[in-house]
Amino acid sequence: MAGNMQDNFDENGNPIRCSFCGKEQGQVRRLVKGPTNIFICDECVAACSEILEESLASDFMDAARNGNLPGFLNDHGQAAGQPAVDPEAEGFELEDDRQVITHVPTPHEIYDELSAYVMGQEDAKRAMSVAVYNHYRRVIEGGAVLSAFDDGLDSQLDDDMDEVELAKSNILLLGPTGTGKTLISAFDYRRFCKAFSGSKPRLLFVVHREEILKQSRSAFRAVLKDPNFGELFVGSFKPSSLEHLFISVQTVASQKLYDVLPEDYYDFIIVDEFHHAAAPTYQGLLNHFKPKILLGLTATPERMDGKNVLDYFNGRIASEIRLPEAIERKLLCPFQYFGVSDDVDLSNIRWTRGGYDKAELNKVFSLNRAVAEKRAGHIVNSLYRYVTDINTVRGLGFCVSVEHAEFMEEYFSSKGIPCMSLTANSSDKERNEARQRLVSGEIRFIFVVDLYNEGVDIPEIDTILFLRPTESLTIFLQQLGRGLRLSEGKECLTVLDFIGQANKKYNFEEKFAALLSHSNHSMQYEVKKGFVSLPKGCYIQLEKKASEVILANIRRSFGDRAGLIARIETFTQDSGLPLSLKNFIGYYHLDPRSIYGKFSFSRLCADAGILDDFAEPAESILTKAFSKLVAVDSRR
Repeated sequence: MAGNMQDNFDENGNPIRCSFCGKEQGQVRRLVKGPTNIFICDECVAACSEILEESLASDFMDAARNGNLPGFLNDHGQAAGQPAVDPEAEGFELEDDRQVITHVPTPHEIYDELSAYVMGQEDAKRAMSVAVYNHYRRVIEGGAVLSAFDDGLDSQLDDDMDEVELAKSNILLLGPTGTGKTLISAFDYRRFCKAFSGSKPRLLFVVHREEILKQSRSAFRAVLKDPNFGELFVGSFKPSSLEHLFISVQTVASQKLYDVLPEDYYDFIIVDEFHHAAAPTYQGLLNHFKPKILLGLTATPERMDGKNVLDYFNGRIASEIRLPEAIERKLLCPFQYFGVSDDVDLSNIRWTRGGYDKAELNKVFSLNRAVAEKRAGHIVNSLYRYVTDINTVRGLGFCVSVEHAEFMEEYFSSKGIPCMSLTANSSDKERNEARQRLVSGEIRFIFVVDLYNEGVDIPEIDTILFLRPTESLTIFLQQLGRGLRLSEGKECLTVLDFIGQANKKYNFEEKFAALLSHSNHSMQYEVKKGFVSLPKGCYIQLEKKASEVILANIRRSFGDRAGLIARIETFTQDSGLPLSLKNFIGYYHLDPRSIYGKFSFSRLCADAGILDDFAEPAESILTKAFSKLVAVDSRR
């Protein structure tokens, strides 16, 4: 039996079990620990190996019978086209101990094979699939490689294997803004350095925004205790060496670093804000370089365009902490969130590609002077109502456009509230000046568009104004995170979110769900009861009209049949993805129970005109059964 007695139990004192068969440590010879507390016993490994070898044997014999194994001799010295190999012979051993394996199944193929024998336990099956694949690859590379490999005739398989092998060392860290992901990456790099006998392996640190580069380099210098470590490559900064580089992704693309350096040049690559990785600016970098370690950092892996960045990490998050947990652990400060009623009706503004038309929003919020000034007056009045002392505020206001930000600066200044606006065209000097003036108290607000969503660390910010609807959950969390950093003297973050009559496709439920700790209640229940599942120290108050707008939106969006059908009708247009249950649930971050509590997905698709109508005598019975099955989450 492997390990000591204390190793037989997890941190909660529960017996460790195999994630496949459920056997405890004492019932098997060995339990192998995988990611996220997944365990696989030696018996299940053996069973998986048998399944795989049966598949390999079948593929090999079919190929042998058809004479498709050129260049090899079997263990009787016969040509590979002459099927004299015993399919039961373990490993198909040759005289020189090479193995005749013509095709190693991909992890997906192994996963599909496992799924025929094991229901559920997706994480365990994925972990097993990658592990088995890499095992057979190492076997092949140990001397059992087909001549086709040597001749470069199977480069595609080589590429596939490299990709999977790399993925073993691809790590994704998920944590809200302000939880120290950059410092964690620096400590991880320091640990990695120990394998290089004191030398520092080549490092590439890539960020989305230029502003964070200096801060990141400073973090690494502090952790490594080396004041000279790393060089900047961005704007006017030109490095003397490329070995330890802190660079913006824009510079990577403009300088075509992937055309200058070999694929294995960097040992350790860190990509900050990895949820951007599916964008074209990142693809040259990620497709070219093959580091020993690829470390991704992000507050959320979700993208509004439906592309899945988890594909770079075999669908797994190495370490995850969501915003509510970070607040509970006192890594971030608590918030008081006020949903303020907004008289501006946005329900008829054009909705395209998952969001409001920005030009139309800009017209309402800034260009239509009468409407804009009336709304700005309401914002100022609300600020005085909810903020204890305007003369102590250090705030950010998120706007829809440059015109909107400049208009808010003009209006606030006219009301005696000192402020500035910053845009993408603002110089570094202007940005630094704005930051210094905000921290010193010389100004009370900075109005921005997207400039401070990412990459800027101003822990002193204690007030956030959402002056436009934020459709993307990723952007919403980034914006909120600007004010959640801990700072001396800051007790909490005050948030004013101006909520008007929204488009029926605007997802209030998703936004508020991200602020709650694990809840068994519906969002309608949370809204009506005052958000009972918030982290400790946090508070959400919705004005009456704002509450009514949110509840109506939730009911219209997902709480009734009409809302679901409306989403299904335009799903492909809104998301850019083919319609399927998996894509639909994933894109809108839905619990399956929101669909199968009362309906079936097929029936909803038929009612939406996406599927042909059908007749199923047992439909009512099956639908009721589905509603019970989706609540099952067995680990056995």
